[in-house]
Amino acid sequence: MQDDFSYQQTYIGMIAAVIYEPVRRSSKTRTLICVLPGFLDTKEYAHVTELQKTLASQGFTTVSFDFTGTWASGDDMSLYTVDRQVQDLHDVIEHMRREKSIDNVILVGHSMGGFVSILYTHTYDDILGVVAIMPAHSVIRKSNQHIIEKWKTEGVRRSLRDIEGSSEKKEFVLPYSYIEVGEKYNMKELVREVSVPVMYITSEADKLIVSDDVRDMYEATSSPKKFVMLEGVGHDYRKDLQLIGRVNQEVVKGVRWVQGGEV
Repeated sequence: MQDDFSYQQTYIGMIAAVIYEPVRRSSKTRTLICVLPGFLDTKEYAHVTELQKTLASQGFTTVSFDFTGTWASGDDMSLYTVDRQVQDLHDVIEHMRREKSIDNVILVGHSMGGFVSILYTHTYDDILGVVAIMPAHSVIRKSNQHIIEKWKTEGVRRSLRDIEGSSEKKEFVLPYSYIEVGEKYNMKELVREVSVPVMYITSEADKLIVSDDVRDMYEATSSPKKFVMLEGVGHDYRKDLQLIGRVNQEVVKGVRWVQGGEV
């Protein structure tokens, strides 16, 4: 069966991006959905690509990309900070507005991608809303203080990431500046000032970003909001296509809700 969407790999400046868009254009294709991967994750991971395909099959234009300094977007890890990620996102959105005649933008982010999506709304007011999947509330988790102290002492942190479709791994050497920039932001406080609709998706099975922290963010959010609790979906659900499908169903509902429809 022929796909009802097209696929394009491209560079937006130095940012490596992937665009999925419907073959047949309609008013829905003028809505761009940006899919943001998590900490040191890539646009090539299955939960990102499958979500893009799902949204494109629903008629939306979608884009995902590797943040500056990672994967196909260069290797200068000193540029990998949440501030630069917000700027990357803005650059991608502006490019897509020009090249694809985009009218509206919705952000969908997983983990730190959710963090960046919400943080974006504090600098720019050009999006309709956010769907945050298991969003981080800080670049520092209390349970990781021993890692943070070692990171600060050594100046860098070495982190391995799976390479999609391979048994090999990619190593990143991330400077402590990532923490120094990111620790300025506490999402549990920042969400009080968000003015666009936000849907939070979490699961009691997520042991990395626990659902209680996500609920705290939801309760502190003053703008229109929705809270979805899934059963049995861990933080690395990207490794299970069935779980990816369940999450994607909720994301589609969230997109419709942000647009003003029913969930």
